[in-house]
Amino acid sequence: MGEGLSPYTFRDFLALFSFRGRTTRTGFWIIIILAWLARFPVPRITESIAALNPNPRGLMAVLVSGTLAGILVWVTTATAFRRLHDRDTRGWWLVPRVLVPAMVLGWLQARDAPLSIIAGLIALLALALALWGLIEMGFRRGTKGDNRFGSDPLASPDAVADEFS
Repeated sequence: MGEGLSPYTFRDFLALFSFRGRTTRTGFWIIIILAWLARFPVPRITESIAALNPNPRGLMAVLVSGTLAGILVWVTTATAFRRLHDRDTRGWWLVPRVLVPAMVLGWLQARDAPLSIIAGLIALLALALALWGLIEMGFRRGTKGDNRFGSDPLASPDAVADEFS
């Protein structure tokens, strides 16, 4: 490590990929917003790579785009798991709060048929589940003190450093 770098810098970076421990609401929102912003330059980067490497046109762009998308999905999923852990909830609750609504809404959007009353009710249920997940992860305070997933990240500065060790 170079001079002036915190000894936790690399460990903190690796913690982004971890499904263990807890994270605060602030940490959750920072990662979610950065991931949302990071998705905008990805098409430009892949177009540039495809233009530079015209022979297997697009293969390198697909590889880079897929890798970047995979990293974003992994980091945001790990952050959501840690946020649920902060609420003393298992990370698998992400499935009904995010995955199921995303799949249902994606399926409804992909259909060519007009939206029926039943499909509209299903869409409302999916949106309600997604809203529940957003409120639970993004706005409700985590468990005060230690819980089964680790120490309170708001308890002390040392607790944040020890969160992923």
